Amino acid sequence: MEKQDISNPSVDWVSLVRHVAADQVTVELSDGAVAIAQVVPVKKSISMKDFALIMSRLPSLGEDAASFARDVESARSNFKEVSDPWES
Repeated sequence: MEKQDISNPSVDWVSLVRHVAADQVTVELSDGAVAIAQVVPVKKSISMKDFALIMSRLPSLGEDAASFARDVESARSNFKEVSDPWES
């Protein structure tokens, strides 16, 4: 974690915030030796286009694909349909 003393008059706050966002780093702000806050990047969401790209890059199951599909279907068929989502 990077640290920045707020009493330093030469702090370029715009550049600091842009650095946090672009480099996805956290900066701890202090007043002298006392930590007082953190500047934290916002977690970026992914679009469906990004999601499709991520999924396409995953390795395939290969020989296990058919067996996995049967297991998933078996598990789905063993679940009863629930009309009340709060029913357990």
